[in-house]
Amino acid sequence: MSYEHRVITPKQYADAAANGIRNRVLEDRVRKLGWSMKDAISKRPGKNVKHGDWPDRAEANGVNSGECQR
Repeated sequence: MSYEHRVITPKQYADAAANGIRNRVLEDRVRKLGWSMKDAISKRPGKNVKHGDWPDRAEANGVNSGECQR
C-alpha cells in the first residue's frame, strides 16, 4: 500500500511540533512508514543511541572519552 499521498493538515503539523516532532519526522512516519496519524503525532522521538561497544573500545585504545560520544 502506498502512503506517499496522505495529507497532513497544518493543525496536525502544529500538534506534532508541540510534542517535539519535526515536520520531516511526521511526514516520514505517515507517508513512508505507514504509521497512524494519532501515533505519528503523539509518540515522541527516541534518543539517538550509539550501538555496540565502540565507545568502550575507543577508550581501551587510548582515545580520550571527551572525543568519544556515548
